[in-house]
Amino acid sequence: MTPQRHLTLRIVVSIVGAALLLGGLFADTLGLSASGTSTGPFLIMLVGGFMLLVGLLGKNFASFYKGLGLILLNTLVFILLIEIGFGVIAKLISAEDEPEVTGWRSLSYYHDKEWGNAYWDEDNISREFVYDPFVGWKSPMMQGSQITVNEARHRVTPGADCRADSYTVFVFGGSTIFGTGSPDWGTIPAYLQERLSTRTDRPVCVVNFGQLGHVAAQEEIELMRQLQVGNIPDVVIFYNGVNDVYSAYLYGTTYSVYGLEDIAAKFNGTIPEESLWDKLVNELQDNSYTYKVIKSFSDNTEEPSARSEEETRNTYTKRGLTADVLADEIVENVSDIHNHVLRLSEIYGFDFIHIWQPLLLLGEKPLAEEERIHIETAEPTMLALYHAVYQRMETASLENFYVVTDVFDGIEAFIYIDRFHLVPEGNELVAARILSLLQDKLP
Repeated sequence: MTPQRHLTLRIVVSIVGAALLLGGLFADTLGLSASGTSTGPFLIMLVGGFMLLVGLLGKNFASFYKGLGLILLNTLVFILLIEIGFGVIAKLISAEDEPEVTGWRSLSYYHDKEWGNAYWDEDNISREFVYDPFVGWKSPMMQGSQITVNEARHRVTPGADCRADSYTVFVFGGSTIFGTGSPDWGTIPAYLQERLSTRTDRPVCVVNFGQLGHVAAQEEIELMRQLQVGNIPDVVIFYNGVNDVYSAYLYGTTYSVYGLEDIAAKFNGTIPEESLWDKLVNELQDNSYTYKVIKSFSDNTEEPSARSEEETRNTYTKRGLTADVLADEIVENVSDIHNHVLRLSEIYGFDFIHIWQPLLLLGEKPLAEEERIHIETAEPTMLALYHAVYQRMETASLENFYVVTDVFDGIEAFIYIDRFHLVPEGNELVAARILSLLQDKLP
C-alpha cells in the first residue's frame, strides 16, 4: 500500500471512529437510545474509540496495543489479589459478628417467636405483586410455613369451611387485614373465623380479601366482581382508614391508589432505563468483597438522614391544599363508597359494616418504647391530615359505620409494629370488637 493510500485510510478510519464515538456519547440527545447510558451506545463508543486510536496511531498501534494490554493485565491481577485478600477478611468479620437485623424483624416482640424469621422471609415474597384486572395488583400465590396465599390471591384463613351452605364473611381491607406482621393464624379474619365457628352449627367461611396498599375504592370494585359471578356472602366487612388517608397525603387527592406515580410512569413508559454504569455499580456492591469490607469500616461515620416523604413526594401541601380541605374530600369519597356498598347489601341481601381502623397516631393507648418512636418521627402534615379525617369520620352520619380508635385504650402491651400494623394479639382484640359490633347480625 502506498503511503498516500495508507494516510487516506487512516484519515477515513479516524473520521468514522470519531463519528461513532460522538454518536454513542450523544445518543440520548440525538434520540438514538433510551435515557441513561444503555448498552448499545456504550458499545458504539468502544468501537469508535478503538477505530479512532487505530487511525491516529497507524503502524504504532500494534506496539501501543501490546503495552496497553500488559498494563491492563497487571492491573487485573492486582485487583484480583486485593479481592481475594478482602474476601478472607470479610469471612473473618462475618464469623465474628452477628448479622445485622433491621426493620420489623428487629423488633423485640419477634425475638422469642419461633416463627418470626420465617414469617419475615415470606413477607418479602408476598410483596412481589402480580397484576389483577380493575384493582391493579394482588399478592402472589404462595405456600409458606407462615404466609399462604391461594390461587384466588386471597390469604388463607385457617379453619375456613367454604361450601354452599356456609355462613360466609367477606373481609376487605389493606395490609392490616392481609395481616402484615402476623402468621396465617394471627390475622383479623383468622380470629373472626375462630370465634364465629363457636357460635353456630353451620360451617363458617371467612374470606380474607385484604391486599397490601388497597383503598376503599378497590375493595368496592372487588366486591362487585364477586357479586357479579354469584359469590354472595352473608356479611361484608370493610376495614379502612389508613390507606385512604395515606394515599391522599402522598398524592394530594383522594381519587387515587397507592403507588399512583409509579403506576403512571410504567404506563407512560417514563421510568428511566437503568444505565450500564448503574448495573456495574450494583453488581460491585452486591458481589465485591473489597466494597463490603471498606463499607463495614466506614459504617461508623455519620450518614445523612433519610429524606422524608414530605421532601420526596408531591404531597398535598405542595399542591397548595390544607389538611381541612383534603379531609373534606376524603370523607366525601369514603362516604360515597360506603353508601354504594350499603345499597349493594340491600339489593343482594347481605349485612354490611364498615370499620374505620385504629392507628398509633390516635387513641389513648399507653405507648411502649418501640411504639413511641413512630409518633416522634411522623410528619406533622401527615399527622394533621389523619386527625382532620378521623375527627370528621367520628361524627359522620353513616349507617353501620364505626370508628374504633379506642380499641387499645389502656393496654400497655406492645401492639403496633409501626403506625398501623399489629401483632397477633392486637388483631385478636380488633376481631373481638368487630364481632361485638356485628352482634345483632350474627347467627
